[in-house]
Amino acid sequence: MSENRTKRVTVRLSAQEALALRLMAEAARMTQAEYVRARLLHEPAGIRRLAAIQGELRKLGGLQKHLVQQRSWTPAERDQFRAVIDALTRAESAVREALADAG
Repeated sequence: MSENRTKRVTVRLSAQEALALRLMAEAARMTQAEYVRARLLHEPAGIRRLAAIQGELRKLGGLQKHLVQQRSWTPAERDQFRAVIDALTRAESAVREALADAG
């Protein structure tokens, strides 16, 4: 949603509850406000986390590919880097499929 949020709600939490909220929001790769809204509106917080992981996997794969092309590698080193790229690509595809299934 991209609606203008103008209303504010204040909630008192214990130190333990505040820590739990912060940790859950971080685990979901969301701000605390985004996490609370997602939980309140019954939106799956895991979707956001999967999308963030997918983006990170794409970046890592691109970096690996860039590194392979930047220097002269032995055949064994090149094969090892290609294996990492392939693993990253498979992981990104699995996340993409999970996002499609959840959406």
